[in-house]
Amino acid sequence: MNLAKNKFAAPHSDGCMAPAENFPPLQFSIATSWSDALLSELVSLNRAHSRTRFSEIYGAHRTSITGHGRPAYRLPQVDQDVFERHVRCARQLGLRFNYVMNAPSFGGREQSPGWLQEVSNLLEYLAGCGVSGVTIAHPSLLQFVKREFPDFRLNVSLIAGVDTVAAARKFEDLGVDAINLNPFTINRDFDALRAIRRAVRCELELYANIPCLDHCPRRAAHYEYSARASQETGNPEVRQDPFLMRCSHTFLSEPVEFLRSPFIRPEDVSAYREAGMDIIKLSDRTESTEFLLGTARAYAGEKYDGNLFNLIFRGGRKIRSGLGLVPSGPAVREIPVVIRNQVLDELGFIDQIKKLRGDDLAEFYRTAAVRAVEFVDSKAIDEWRGMLQKRLAA
Repeated sequence: MNLAKNKFAAPHSDGCMAPAENFPPLQFSIATSWSDALLSELVSLNRAHSRTRFSEIYGAHRTSITGHGRPAYRLPQVDQDVFERHVRCARQLGLRFNYVMNAPSFGGREQSPGWLQEVSNLLEYLAGCGVSGVTIAHPSLLQFVKREFPDFRLNVSLIAGVDTVAAARKFEDLGVDAINLNPFTINRDFDALRAIRRAVRCELELYANIPCLDHCPRRAAHYEYSARASQETGNPEVRQDPFLMRCSHTFLSEPVEFLRSPFIRPEDVSAYREAGMDIIKLSDRTESTEFLLGTARAYAGEKYDGNLFNLIFRGGRKIRSGLGLVPSGPAVREIPVVIRNQVLDELGFIDQIKKLRGDDLAEFYRTAAVRAVEFVDSKAIDEWRGMLQKRLAA
């Protein structure tokens, strides 16, 4: 295709963008693998990049009284001494540690004094370890922590689904320090991002390398499922995830969905800095130190030259984990998907997203998918789809 004649070619700068140095350094919050080596490398990245700063790591035990947004089977077991040493090491290196307790509901247990006492015991332990703050989705738990543990930094979880000015103001009125906005609906809506930025003074955070479907209709149900599978009183022995299986089948059936997915590329971070965002969240708590460091380097440098399927969609590991094929399990066939990030650069990916709406945006995604997304081995893709369909029908 002749890019000069392509209406989706990258536009020339109009010279109206504010200089990068006028914006404060962008913060990053990244999942931890419980390796102290990860922490020292993040500090090294802070020294190497003046426009970005890794300020926080986050994590949680496999199960807890509150639960969180990942089923227990997908997370490593963290012994008490490892947890305490890791938190202490993070603090010594100038990094905050944020503990994730962001289940969307607790089955009414939040009304029980006994349950609240167990939560209080956990929070006292976390404070004693040096944990800086907590990420919470449930408003009642937010209010409880704000009242009983006012020294904790309070982050509103993306699971709370904040994507309007009204919702953001309500949470700010609760006294929170940061709001992680709903990536499913708002990551690519710059008008909404700017409106919320103008409306609140607390920090705003976006989840960047999200490998999920755009406006996923099963989002709320999936987080309820994950919460129950990470709560001590729930079902932490579950070993597969039907929600992941269903969305994985959609991705492998409709290639355009890979680009409609609301991820933020490393190259596009500056657009969100300019929209007034304070923090970029990077995941995943299920990943290795090697992967997390590669992700950190890409986003700190605002550049990724490889296959975007490996960076955003974890090379298919999320698809495998939905089936219960976690990394420690048997070797399985690769998922041969390629997403050419350089082609997205040529098409002016973030600039098109910022300006296009409705049918024009849908056409752009289709055009970009034809050029940038490839199923390298169609037979292997068919086999993966068949495996997912069989498990879903079981």
